[in-house]
Amino acid sequence: GRMRRNHHTNMVSSDDAAEMKASSPSTSYDVVVVGSGIGGLSCAAMLTLYGYSVAVFESHYELGGAAHGFRVRSKQSGGDFLFD
Repeated sequence: GRMRRNHHTNMVSSDDAAEMKASSPSTSYDVVVVGSGIGGLSCAAMLTLYGYSVAVFESHYELGGAAHGFRVRSKQSGGDFLFD
């Protein structure tokens, strides 16, 4: 079935989702959030609930900041550090 817009869960209809995919990104936003960690995503979500247009920028290929595991190679020891 089709999803309907629900103010409590912020769901969008399939028609709205198709329109969002087809449209190009906005050229201006009310708020820009740098970093997609737990804090950045939480703030972005709350700001959108209050009606602000929000853009989230992340330099990593995966969202979540330190909330996801990642491996960093140490130049000094030559070993890997796993952040989990």
